[in-house]
Amino acid sequence: MPKKNSKPKSAKEQPPSNNGAPLQPIQDFAVKDCSLLTMSTGRSAQNLRELDAHLRGVHRGCIYHIFWGNRMLPRMERPDFQNDVAVWTRNALHDHPLSERLGIINPTRFPDLEALRREVIDIIEERLEEREMTPWAESGQEFFFRRSQTVVFDTRLRLREPKQL
Repeated sequence: MPKKNSKPKSAKEQPPSNNGAPLQPIQDFAVKDCSLLTMSTGRSAQNLRELDAHLRGVHRGCIYHIFWGNRMLPRMERPDFQNDVAVWTRNALHDHPLSERLGIINPTRFPDLEALRREVIDIIEERLEEREMTPWAESGQEFFFRRSQTVVFDTRLRLREPKQL
């Protein structure tokens, strides 16, 4: 007869669970928080053609910021448009048809930021073809490209059960 080992079984030696995987020791749930870090790119556009040109080459974090940056800020009012480009084309360029087209873009319907970028560029190009003159913003009302990055940090709060939330 084989000798029985009197040492307790380690986590690796535990018998498998119902689904066949070894049982893992229960670990605390780490509560984390995040903040949106906004950085200036040094790029700006005074008119629609400059905006179009910059949109092609800016970091994809700029595209993220255009559509998600303001949504993450705490505020009570609900703006007419949910993206920065639509707001700028309405307020600085006074191009209401373009701002309406840009304002209805739902960023969640695009598979990635590059597809979203392409949609914005296509709408701007279409509008440039419709217009005889390129609209310009007054001095001081340029569109400033900003980039966003989400920073996740550990709160050091640990929970064992969801009800502790």
